[in-house]
Amino acid sequence: MLPAEEVTSRWMGRVSYLEALSLQEELAGRRASGETKDLFLTLEHFPCYTIGRSSQYEGEDLGGLPLIRADRGGGITYHGPGQLIGYPIFFLEKR
Repeated sequence: MLPAEEVTSRWMGRVSYLEALSLQEELAGRRASGETKDLFLTLEHFPCYTIGRSSQYEGEDLGGLPLIRADRGGGITYHGPGQLIGYPIFFLEKR
């Protein structure tokens, strides 16, 4: 069994989906280069929908909420206040 690695947890509050995505990409690059340790971000998103690469969504009314194309599989997912979101930024080769 490997020894436990330190993981820093950070509560981000309510963050837009695109802002959180940008932060994840930045932190993943810093983690891959060894500039930072493993992180676990927790947050909520402002209301929006994301849509995966393979979705065949054709554009119904979404109550005026933004629809964001995401680089993931799956269909449409709602994100909003009250949903706790966790984003791990881990160096998996060590785990």
